[in-house]
Amino acid sequence: MTPQDLIGRQGGHDASFYHILGAEYGAVESHPSIKDGHKLSWTDPDYWTHKTTVIRQAILCTVAGNPVQAEYDMTYPTLAPGITGALADGPHRLCVFLD
Repeated sequence: MTPQDLIGRQGGHDASFYHILGAEYGAVESHPSIKDGHKLSWTDPDYWTHKTTVIRQAILCTVAGNPVQAEYDMTYPTLAPGITGALADGPHRLCVFLD
């Protein structure tokens, strides 16, 4: 999947409507806690001692409308094959993960 494949996608209705206006490759930083190759829950006592920084490659999208609905649609397998995750991290931005 390329950024051009996402531009122009739209969905939802009324308050959940969204339209992807632009997209480009980028990187997103996250801070999971990883122990022995597994992500730890924040309730685990060792969570803070194993916290790391991970940079993930993503497609960063500019969204008009509701980015949370776009996140939901991007993680629905039949609507967006090949995408492993998505995160609406702002009022007009959606990060789409391919790894």
